[in-house]
Amino acid sequence: MTKLGVEHIIVDHTQTYLHTKLYYFEADDQYSTVVGSANITEAALTSNEELSYVVSGIKGDAQHQQLAAYLVRLDRICRHYQAPRFDKNGNPIPLVY
Repeated sequence: MTKLGVEHIIVDHTQTYLHTKLYYFEADDQYSTVVGSANITEAALTSNEELSYVVSGIKGDAQHQQLAAYLVRLDRICRHYQAPRFDKNGNPIPLVY
C-alpha cells in the first residue's frame, strides 16, 4: 500500500495576499503542478470562468527550479504547520522541493 504525503499550506493573509492555488505532485524524478486561480467549489467547477495551467517535467529542469524557489519562499513566510510525509515503508520524511 502506498501512502501519499499531503500537505495543505494556508497563507497568512496578514503577511501577504495569495489568491493563486498551486497543487504540486512528484514521483521519482518527475513533477507536475497545477497553478491557477480556480477554486475547487461547485461554482468554480461548473459556472465560473476560472483558469489553471498544468506544468510537468523532470525535477531540476528550469521550470522546476522556479517552482521550487517559489515553494521555498511560501514555506518560509507562510508555514504554520507541517503535515507528516511518509516514504514507501511508512517512515516520516522531511519536506523537500
